[in-house]
Amino acid sequence: MFKELQNVAKHFEINKEVIATTWVERENVHERLLKNGIDPHFFANHFGVRVIEYAVGVIQGTKTLGDCPVIHVMLDLFQEKKIPLNDLFIICAGLKTTFILIAYDSGLLTEEFISKMTDLMDQNFEGVMIEYMAKTQGV
Repeated sequence: MFKELQNVAKHFEINKEVIATTWVERENVHERLLKNGIDPHFFANHFGVRVIEYAVGVIQGTKTLGDCPVIHVMLDLFQEKKIPLNDLFIICAGLKTTFILIAYDSGLLTEEFISKMTDLMDQNFEGVMIEYMAKTQGV
């Protein structure tokens, strides 16, 4: 499904810690995490790296899109902290931006990469939002 991203999957796997740290250090993501009582570096180490590993697995075809086990735990934490949906959006959208910027910095950015990575992240984020709204609305 995302075979066009195969050339970046290995790069993302090798640099997952850097990507996770870059993600949580984005000003808007960092602020939203702190505002909601979540240490950004805790988030990067416990959730970020695993979300990136999952995304790499989806790209490589070893993981199913929309079935990230760590997301369920992350959303439980977000629900416990009563994180508003708009903050969830900023946090998750920050990962997509980070992937694009890392690809740019690495000389891997193409129009096709932007299109396919955006599709992957948007489809995954749609599932995250649906699950989070169900959790917070008791559905």
